[in-house]
Order: sequence, then C-alpha cells, then structure tokens
Amino acid sequence: MRRVRLYTNVSLECIRRHFATAAKFHCCNSNQTIARNEAFSEKTKQNGLKAEKNIVRSSSLRREVYEELINVEKVAGIKWRRFPAITKLLKGHRRSELTVFTGNTGSGKTTFLSEYSLDLCTQGVRTLWGNFELKNVRLMKLMLNQFAQLPLNKHIEQFDEYADKFEKLPMFFMKFHGEQSFDYVVDTMKYAVENYNIEHVIIDNLQFMIGNTRISKIDRFEYQDMVIGNCRKFATNNNCHVTLVIHPRKETTEELNINSIFGGGKASQEADNVLILQTKWSTNFKFQKYIHVCKNRYDGDLGLIPISYSKETHGFGVNLRSKKGPNLPKANETIIKFDLNDKQSDVESENEVTVRTALN
Repeated sequence: MRRVRLYTNVSLECIRRHFATAAKFHCCNSNQTIARNEAFSEKTKQNGLKAEKNIVRSSSLRREVYEELINVEKVAGIKWRRFPAITKLLKGHRRSELTVFTGNTGSGKTTFLSEYSLDLCTQGVRTLWGNFELKNVRLMKLMLNQFAQLPLNKHIEQFDEYADKFEKLPMFFMKFHGEQSFDYVVDTMKYAVENYNIEHVIIDNLQFMIGNTRISKIDRFEYQDMVIGNCRKFATNNNCHVTLVIHPRKETTEELNINSIFGGGKASQEADNVLILQTKWSTNFKFQKYIHVCKNRYDGDLGLIPISYSKETHGFGVNLRSKKGPNLPKANETIIKFDLNDKQSDVESENEVTVRTALN
C-alpha cells in the first residue's frame, strides 16, 4: 500500500512538472507569436507608407501637363541645325531618352552620328563619346573636319583656328577601345554626369564593347539585353540621353527594319527612338542613303530622310557655311509620307508627316 502511494506521488509530481513546462512553453510561444505579429504589422505599415509614395493623383500632375502644353517647343528639345528634316520628325533631342541607331557595316554610322552629336554639342549639349571601335584621335579628326566643314588637310593654315574653337565645346571622350566591362563603363558614365553635367552619352558600338563576354551562366544575348536595360535605366535615373549603336543581324534582305537589330527584341522595346541608316543600291551600282525613323515614342512621326555624303564637309548634314545643302535633294521635294503603322501612303492624313529638305 505504501509502495502504491509512493508511485502515485511520483506520477502526480511528473504530471505537475509536465503541465508547468507546457504552460511555460505555451507562454513563451505566445509572446514570440505576439512579437512576430507586431513586427509583421510594423513592416506592413512601413511598406504601406513606402507604397503610398509611389501613387500620385491627377491633381498633382495638372500643372506639369499645363506647362508642357504651353511650352511645346521647349519640351520638344534641342533642334538640329544640320539635319532640319530629322528635327521635323523627332521634334528635338530630349533628355532621359534612349535612342538605338543601326545600319550595315561600313554604311557610315559613326560618320553620321559624329556630325549628329556635334550639331547638338555646338548648341551647348554636353556630350560624352564612347567609341569602342575607333580610336579617339581618328574620331576627333573626323569631328574637327565636320566642325570646320572644310577638308583641313587642304586648309592646314586654319587648323589652329578651328582647333581652338573646338576645344571650347563641351565635348568629352571615354578612354576606351575594344572590349570593356559594362560595369566599368557605367561607372565612368555616372562620374561624367555627376562631375561634368553630361547630357548626351554615345556608345558606339554595343557589340565591340561587350565583345565575347560570358557572365557565369548568362549567354551573350541575355547579357546584351541586360546592358540595354541598364542603358535605359541610366538614361531615366540620370536625366541623360543615351544613344546606343547596335549592328544589325546578318541578313540577305536589302532593306533593314526594326526587327533587324542584333539580339532579341529588348533594344526596340526599350528605345524611345530607333533610327536606321539604310543603303539602297540600284542596277547601275549607284546607291542612295537615307535615315529611316522607324520608332518615335514622343509623337509617333515616322519616315525616310535621304542623305548624301559630302567630301568637302566630311558629313551628311547641311553646309552651314554656305547656308545651303548641296548634298541634299532639291528644295521642297517631298521625301517621306509614312503613317503611324510604318506603311507608305500616297495620301496625307493627320497621322502622316511630310518632310521637305529646304531650310525655311
């Protein structure tokens, strides 16, 4: 009987300890649960406050919309003087945009883009050139001839005069040539924006810059898409226009289109503007070059602009020295009629644009 009582007392003591431990554990778990719930609620509240900053009402945008409507020319951006037909299509050069420029090898992309950017730079657009295919000495030699609109090798006595004027332009060059790490290039671009207030960055060209880069398991096409996406992000975050030159695919078709850009569809999707330097050959081995504006996010005007290279000016633009464009089609000649669906039309409508080459 005494042994039974002893066992009973021991069993009761074990039960009491078990319940005491369970109660303590339950209390601890309850406190932890409450703490976790409070932390989750606080985190949700903080996320809500952050998310609220990402929402804006139309009343907050009203004034900015009004300012854009009454300052149409200012909002449209800087006008090209040497390429008035491009101005009539794109309306101007604006910050925070991405322009993709393509054309066949040897068609004159760098020559055109050099004068295109120089035109803007002479109007105060602070420009940073990154040419990974051509050395800076060769590029500056080309620009200096285009700036003077004279073959300086035949007018060497005027070299110092134009070189002194050129040095006053806000034109900068990256010291890169050939394949480079894009992270290193972006760091240079950011430094230039922060310290030199750069407004226009040109990368010529994407394939030369990335070379045969392989990043872990990412193939070349994925890496190229990543670079394009980062260029888009850079332009937006730094209020800077980025012009990116990309070679087209190797195709048998004579005329390029927006789908001819090398790689996936990332370039044409991210770009605000897509320009193609087209070369059309005739049966007698003569050719016609023209700029094809096949994407224009600003107002949708699309079309073709004939251009011709001048050995005198080393460029494609209007000769400002003579106030005329001897290398362009006849005055008042209609050179484009494109609708927003990028289809040619014989009849103008409100969605079409007619560009005339003569300066008004």
